[in-house]
Amino acid sequence: MGVFSYLFHKNKPLQWTFPLPSADTFIKPKDATALYFDKLNEIREYNKGKNYFLLIYTCIESINLLPKMIRGWKQEFGGSFDIDSIPALEIGCKYLAVLQHKKHLDAIKLILSDVKDLKEWVDHVDYNYSLMELSDKVMTFLKQQPGTLQNTLGQSLGVSGQETKTIVDMLEKLNLVQRTKSGKTYALQMVNF
Repeated sequence: MGVFSYLFHKNKPLQWTFPLPSADTFIKPKDATALYFDKLNEIREYNKGKNYFLLIYTCIESINLLPKMIRGWKQEFGGSFDIDSIPALEIGCKYLAVLQHKKHLDAIKLILSDVKDLKEWVDHVDYNYSLMELSDKVMTFLKQQPGTLQNTLGQSLGVSGQETKTIVDMLEKLNLVQRTKSGKTYALQMVNF
C-alpha cells in the first residue's frame, strides 16, 4: 500500500502513506544484522539521490529490524550493544515529523522503549514531536500568509532562525514549500495548496 500511495500521490508528500513501524518481523536475529546494514546503504543512496519517499520507507524498514539486529549482534559478538548513530532514526524521524506522521513516531518510540539498548534513543523521538509541532505551525502560517519572508518567519512564530531554516529546508526537499529569492532572504509559500 505504501508504494502504491507514493505512485498515486507522488507530488503530494502529505498524502504519502507508510507502514507503521513494528518490531514483529519474521527475520532471524542473525539475518537481521546483514539486512540492517543493507538498509543503511539504501538510506544513504536514497538520501543522496533525493528520493525521500523511499528514504522514509527504508528508514521504517530499518527501524523494524533494530530489536532483532541487536539480539543477533549480541549473540554473535557478545557483550552490550552501544551505537553512536542510527541513521534510520536520525533521518527518518525528522521526515516523519515534518510530514505529521505522529502514529509512526509513536510506534517508533514504543519499539525503542521495549529494547533496553535503545531506550536512550527515546529522547530523539521526543525531540521530533516538537519538530512536528513546529512543522505544523510553519505550514499553517504559510497557508495563511503566502510570500512570508524566511528571515521573519521565525520571529512571527517565536522560534529561532535555525529552527525555521531546518523545517523550511525539509519542507522544500519534500516539495511542500517553494522559496523565491527576495533580496537577501527568501519569500516562502506552500506548494499545491
